[in-house]
Amino acid sequence: MRKTALLAAVVCLISCYGMNAFGQTSHYVGASSTITNGAAGGTARMNTLCVNTFGAAAHMCNVDEFIETSPLAGKAGLWAQPKFNNCYVDSTTFAATCYENGLGWDTPSNISASCDEWQSTGVYGTIVTNLSGSTFNVSDTEPCSKSHYVACCSPEN
Repeated sequence: MRKTALLAAVVCLISCYGMNAFGQTSHYVGASSTITNGAAGGTARMNTLCVNTFGAAAHMCNVDEFIETSPLAGKAGLWAQPKFNNCYVDSTTFAATCYENGLGWDTPSNISASCDEWQSTGVYGTIVTNLSGSTFNVSDTEPCSKSHYVACCSPEN
């Protein structure tokens, strides 16, 4: 049980915060070599698709990593892990509001689309596309039944 909790914490650190186990910031390195639908087998399986393509340090990018480091237009509609920035709770309504690059301000439930943590085809996931180098498209309403490549990031060059 402790090993599972530790593994989950490391996976979250990598996929949720865009850093490897040593705290290095990651950058977009390309798309996975294979496609998958939203029921890939969890975040660990999405990360494995990147590891198989780009090596042991690679992982599924979160939206912020992709937008902040993707220098070139890439394949359209890459699966990406949502990441919340600037979350706060309104003291009047007690409702949480978060900022997601490419999606703006919204409730956590509206911008947390990850195909039930990449295990279901019956809901929605988040995809990212670099349209021109400085113009991006982020959608959190992509049906998880569709297949896409995975946006991969790594702290290595």
